[in-house]
Amino acid sequence: MDLNKQKRLRRLCLACILAASTGCVAPKTPVPTFWQKMGIPQTGARLRDGLVNRRGNFPGLEKKPPVLALADPANLDPAKPEMIKAAAEIKQDQDLKKQKIKAIKFLAEVNCGCYNKDDKVEAAFMAALEDCDPDVKKAALEGLCTTASGCTKCSAGCSPNCLSKDIRKKLEDMANGCENGCWKEPDEELRKLAKGLLNTCPPPPEDPIEPEELIAPEPEPLDETTPLIEGTAGTSGASFRMSDMNDQSKSSRKRIATVAHSTSAKAAEEDKISTDAVTNAEHMVRSTTVAYKKNLGELLVHMPETFELNIGWKAVVVDSHGKHTMARIIDVGGRRVLLALDRPGDVAISEGEKVGVGLVSK
Repeated sequence: MDLNKQKRLRRLCLACILAASTGCVAPKTPVPTFWQKMGIPQTGARLRDGLVNRRGNFPGLEKKPPVLALADPANLDPAKPEMIKAAAEIKQDQDLKKQKIKAIKFLAEVNCGCYNKDDKVEAAFMAALEDCDPDVKKAALEGLCTTASGCTKCSAGCSPNCLSKDIRKKLEDMANGCENGCWKEPDEELRKLAKGLLNTCPPPPEDPIEPEELIAPEPEPLDETTPLIEGTAGTSGASFRMSDMNDQSKSSRKRIATVAHSTSAKAAEEDKISTDAVTNAEHMVRSTTVAYKKNLGELLVHMPETFELNIGWKAVVVDSHGKHTMARIIDVGGRRVLLALDRPGDVAISEGEKVGVGLVSK
């Protein structure tokens, strides 16, 4: 190959390289035409705007503003109508769909370890689970699977994952939440993914609750001018009752509560009473709940009047819904009585609520 051919080949290669690299060159500034320099198009536009509807007879011919793209930032101007601003916000959010999915995939690889000191990674997954786009939700669920070492096993020990208590609560709501008879998460595939993730990575066992001791208050000094009203026992049958506070005569005390019950043979041997139903519960002594520890089965009540009550006596407690349980007096302090409930789960009691209390006689 002679020298001239080599030069031509080099020039051809250089031309190809320059042609291929033109995409990286910044666009040139548009050069005004001769007519634009003379101002002729501008003058025509001004004449048209000033003459077309000079007298106001042809408003439809006036020049209208250009129609902007939905996601144009100008549509977010506070002076714009609400429909335009709402459409712009939603369109901008939808246009970020691919960017959101890409971000979630990256955060799944980062995991909730060192970078989650301020809970920003967990907050990002929570926001993705609450996104309106199902594809973003799906990416979040798959990302949570990745942080948990895959959807077929769960990381344990020192391995971090993003399945915090709040994330689990959100997954439970997605998997099983209903509102007005409809699924909160309408997409069946997403519900299955959320349920599968919860089944793969169950919550860690919670620490046992340390029982709190409920201590009765110090006995209040009794007013000697106020006669004590004793709990009385019936002479026939088994019933729950307490003496009438308004009747001061021991010989003519009136029962204010009667609770029908049945006793099985086995329960009778064990000196226990199983109650079937409560009658006249509205006549029982209505006492105010001071404190209630369901895990201990202890109930502290404040009675409206002073009664003579002894530790070890049996009683019945009826909640505001008519549910009841047997109880035993374990401490007395003036008008405050501490009771140990036999079946705390049978009643629903909260502090400040009124409960009925009646003594038991057999």
